[in-house]
Amino acid sequence: MGQADADARDGLPIPACLPYESRLFSIRSFMVPDSAVIPDALSQCAKEPIHIPGAIQPFGVLLTVGGDELTIHNISSNAATLWNIPIADLVGQPFTSLLQADDIDSVQRLIRSDFIEEQTVHVSLQLPELGQGSPWELRAHYHLDTLYLELEPVAPALTPLMANRFHTTIRDSVRALQSASSVQDLCDRAARQVRSATGFDRVMIYRFDKDWHGVVIAEACGDKLESYLGHHFPASDIPPQARAVFLQNWLRMIPDVDYVPSPVVPDIQKPGSAQPLDLGKSLLRSVSPVHLEYLRNMGVQASLTVSLIDDGELWGLIACHHSEPLLADADQRIAAETIGRIVSSQLRTKEDLEEHQYRQRLEQARLQIVDQLKSEPDLSSGLSQHIDALQALTSDGPGSVAVCYGNQWTCAGPTPPVEMLEQLIGWLAEVHPTRTVFETSELSAHFPPAGDHKARASGLLAMSLGRSGRDYVFWFRPEQSTTVTWAGVPTKAVRKSGDTLTLHPRQSFDSWKEVVVGKSAPWKAVEIDAVAALRNDIIALALKQEYRKEQEARLRAERLSREKDEMVMMVSHDLKTPLSVISLSYEFIKRFHSGQEPSVQRMIERGLRATNLMTKLITNILDVAKIEAGTMDLELKPESTRCLISEAVESCHAIAAEKGVNLQIHAPVEESQVICERYRILQVLNNLVSNAVKFTPRGGSIAVSAQSQGAEVLFRVADTGSGIPAENLESIFERYWQAEDAKNHGTGLGLWIARGIVEQHNGKLWATSEEGVGSTFHFTLINASCCAENTPLEMGVQDNDGNEKLLA
Repeated sequence: MGQADADARDGLPIPACLPYESRLFSIRSFMVPDSAVIPDALSQCAKEPIHIPGAIQPFGVLLTVGGDELTIHNISSNAATLWNIPIADLVGQPFTSLLQADDIDSVQRLIRSDFIEEQTVHVSLQLPELGQGSPWELRAHYHLDTLYLELEPVAPALTPLMANRFHTTIRDSVRALQSASSVQDLCDRAARQVRSATGFDRVMIYRFDKDWHGVVIAEACGDKLESYLGHHFPASDIPPQARAVFLQNWLRMIPDVDYVPSPVVPDIQKPGSAQPLDLGKSLLRSVSPVHLEYLRNMGVQASLTVSLIDDGELWGLIACHHSEPLLADADQRIAAETIGRIVSSQLRTKEDLEEHQYRQRLEQARLQIVDQLKSEPDLSSGLSQHIDALQALTSDGPGSVAVCYGNQWTCAGPTPPVEMLEQLIGWLAEVHPTRTVFETSELSAHFPPAGDHKARASGLLAMSLGRSGRDYVFWFRPEQSTTVTWAGVPTKAVRKSGDTLTLHPRQSFDSWKEVVVGKSAPWKAVEIDAVAALRNDIIALALKQEYRKEQEARLRAERLSREKDEMVMMVSHDLKTPLSVISLSYEFIKRFHSGQEPSVQRMIERGLRATNLMTKLITNILDVAKIEAGTMDLELKPESTRCLISEAVESCHAIAAEKGVNLQIHAPVEESQVICERYRILQVLNNLVSNAVKFTPRGGSIAVSAQSQGAEVLFRVADTGSGIPAENLESIFERYWQAEDAKNHGTGLGLWIARGIVEQHNGKLWATSEEGVGSTFHFTLINASCCAENTPLEMGVQDNDGNEKLLA
């Protein structure tokens, strides 16, 4: 029969707690028959009123008193035996009647003290059988408006040697604890010092986890009791109401587990009250029978327990056990409690120091990574080149890192395959889309595909870099297969008597082992903080790198633009001069050698057309450069609208007549003026009219008009050509754009330049068209008559950079 069967043979085994989760592992649930009884039984156990037992342990006498004469309201029944006075003669009588005058003053000073619970006084009781001067130690405390007095017989007077030994013990304990280097070292020293001061067979430092399960982290043990170092205890061993009592009292003592409880008479809070007497803060308080059975099953006959309290919360216990009955005297209890208080005061300091040292190491690792990334041209190569530094950020031991940046994977250590990593990214994006840092020490419980790779990836710490939703750094931790040693099978027995269910502690505390798999070492808060800080650093670096690249690209573009402009100006200047010479030469030959043969004349005409075309092309290139750079200087002044249109029509009349196209000014143009540079607007009109002539078939017509519209004058050039498809109406103004049927009709720069010139004049140029009917080009200029009368030319226009300049 196994140990679990042995524990359950007298009744139904039930779990002593929920599945245990400590820092390193979790324990499976215990499935038992007739589990419906479990919650009720455990609930009853947790509600056991251990603070109102109605009795005390008989190694002292308990009283509650009131009034100036300290009238006795309640008293433990063992007083009748110890003091040889009937209980009926004590209840209602002044306690001061048992004291000498000097002792009455000492007790009165004690109960008026602000530190009543921290002090004791010695009194000499005047008792019938024992005579005057019977020495007793008296403690006092208030609880629920009731004054409690607890008295214990004083041990024989200490010899000077014994008194010196006590002071030496306290001094040595303080020195030993103050020199501890860590929490573990502090607990190891505390266990040894308490055992030395009290003489108990076994002293354990018992630490609670977040679920109130406990583990023995330090121990000083002799040969009479077995060691429980490293053993785990379920939360139900110390239920909530017991933990509450440990917060009220620094010390609890059971000198003999086989004691006979001494009832308190009467067992009500105050005369006439229906409330039971609350002994929650009493050292003499009687103990739960279940706990006494628990100690007997453990082979313990006496115990002393000291609370370890950190920042107002129960951190753990100093548990002292003895194989035989043992009454720790006042000095031994003071020594144990003093050690407990010192340890409690040092816990936060030691833990903070350990965390600070680890945080500093991680901070140095993080700064090293950032410095390395700063020296790399881009983050993608930087994260790949320095992945070993990332690997060291969260682990002193074996670990692995996988980086996905820009859809490129880089791995270090035994990581899962890339196929699973891709699945993991998809799962994080779907389930945790807003989590910048995700951590778990049991990945397969959240992401089942990881179960096949738990040896390498039971723990995950994921950092999203947030750029594309796919940029991640993954830290993995391997499975930490752990053997959990319990102090006995962690179950209690439920025994049924009639309709009553009662809980009993486990009968054996022999080591019971359970292997836990599928979990890694946990991620510490400082590690998660370090990764979150690194994420901020990397994002900041990425932004700086992007900004630097943009700056470099802008500077490079500006340099290329300047070089292009310089080249254009240089080339155009160098070409214009020889072209002018060639053109003048052709004109000279044509004028003074007109008698040449027809073939020669044709060659001359062809050369003139070629030079004129090249001159026009160079002019266009220069205009393009000026418009792009915003350097087209305009000499703006009022110009006659009628003159502008007449000159443009006149310059194109010959080519229109040659093609058989009727070119006319539509209706008499009203006399108005526009603010412009004459040459540039004639360039626009000539371009629009000449284009209309090109695309208007023989017999068609072209009408040029202008009309004042408030602050603007609207110019129109309308033809009866084939029209422009609607999808091309904006494209025709793009640089180098040409329709498929007009590839040989020009450079594709004319309309782009025309729009640029009009916009430099703060106007607009656009086209409307209907296929098969014709097209109309519209542009607007500022109406000079709408300028201020006194300063007609002081009207602002904007250059290409959006800067306003005056028309002057």
